[in-house]
Amino acid sequence: MNHSNKTKTTYLALLSALGLMSIACSDDASTDTSSFSPTETSGDGDGDMTGDGDGDPATGDGDGDMSGDGDGDMSGDGDGDMSGDGDGDMSGDGDGDGPVCGDGIVEGDEECDDGNPNDNDACTSACANAVCGDGLVHEGVEACDDGNDIDDDACNNMCQMDTCGDGVVNGMEECDDGNDDDSDDCPSNCLAASCGDGFVWAGNEDCDDANDVNTDDCLDSCVAASCGDGFVQDMVEECDDANMDDSDDCVGMCLAAVCGDGFVQAGVEDCDDGNDVDDDGCTNTCELGLIPLGDIVVAGSGEEFILSALDTMGVMYTNPADQWIQPNAGDILIMSNDGGDADGPAYDNFLNGGGHVLMIGGSSLAEYRTYVGTYLSAAPGNNWHQSNDCADDWNSVGAHPMTANVPDTYEFGDQAISYHMLHFNEGGQPMGTTLLGRTCHQAPNNYVLATRTYNNGGSFTYMALDIGNYGNGNAETDFVVPFLEGYLDWLQMGAP
Repeated sequence: MNHSNKTKTTYLALLSALGLMSIACSDDASTDTSSFSPTETSGDGDGDMTGDGDGDPATGDGDGDMSGDGDGDMSGDGDGDMSGDGDGDMSGDGDGDGPVCGDGIVEGDEECDDGNPNDNDACTSACANAVCGDGLVHEGVEACDDGNDIDDDACNNMCQMDTCGDGVVNGMEECDDGNDDDSDDCPSNCLAASCGDGFVWAGNEDCDDANDVNTDDCLDSCVAASCGDGFVQDMVEECDDANMDDSDDCVGMCLAAVCGDGFVQAGVEDCDDGNDVDDDGCTNTCELGLIPLGDIVVAGSGEEFILSALDTMGVMYTNPADQWIQPNAGDILIMSNDGGDADGPAYDNFLNGGGHVLMIGGSSLAEYRTYVGTYLSAAPGNNWHQSNDCADDWNSVGAHPMTANVPDTYEFGDQAISYHMLHFNEGGQPMGTTLLGRTCHQAPNNYVLATRTYNNGGSFTYMALDIGNYGNGNAETDFVVPFLEGYLDWLQMGAP
């Protein structure tokens, strides 16, 4: 039988059954049963004539519905459910198993279903859309996914790996300021700035060469190398003793001490005048050499004991009968006065030319004090006086070749020798002045021996005590001769 005939037969059977059911219902409603002509003959007790016991008169399939598929529902698909897909479940997909993640079909509560078990794409193996924080790394979108909301661990809340410069301190980072400035307190390696990291920390370091070598131009303290830091810089310094002492073996700008550098090396050199002149009192081997004294001229109004002392010493001199000696009359001019004229010659050019003047005693005239004041600073007062009101008449001040031979202190047996008509001030002296001795009264401006050096080695020296006009054998031996010997020795040394 073809499909159209089968459908037609089924349709006719349904109409017949419906007609019988109508009759039966009418018959059942009547109290008179004798008029019902069709009767059940199947014997199955379901009220129809099919004999299948399901109560429908047309299909004879025993499922109780009119579809004729025997599955008990009206869908006609024979699977026993109402979906009509014939798979026996209610999903309607015809597979008979309900929603399955991974079958490539989005169904049920699935967000997605790409039909694969891959957890690194946009749809996870649980059929959920990939999101940051699900613990699964979405390839090409996420660099990491640690499944937490902690932003300062190795994987941040944007599912990106922690990186130096992202502004978040995490992992092994000590700092992260989000910039690439290597001169601040957090350089681009995200480690706190420190000496030795190779980055110059502005305002804190002079340099940073990332090594602990102290002989290059940057010390391991990140301070620029310099003379006096105690480290010898290669190819720059010869030495570095970290002090300013120019009398040791490392002088000036970190140069090894040598003869001729102008610094007297203690215990090694006698002198060092920084030149190559061998006959100027300091030889080219930095030994003291004696300079020829040249012509000595002695004059004045009170010269007796000076001449006697020079004779005792065997020193040659000339002695004009004058109070004052004219400049350039000799190389060394010694004038010992006990009063006399106030107006002496001007010796400035002579002194600046390398000449030497020694004045002893003096005059009480105010003009004389004014004259002396053009060379040294004298204290007020111009009267002759002795120091017999105290002891000692003489007191050496400091160490100097000129006073090296005289006693440190001395009291004259003849107090007339202690006569003096001026004192020199302790302060306010011209440049190049050295105060060498004082008397015992009227301190602090009570100096009686002073010397001043000039350009080209000249000198002006004044001994205020009247040792030329007054004296005796003891004073000459004990004081005058030793003083003149020291003075001439000093000149032979070049008046240093």
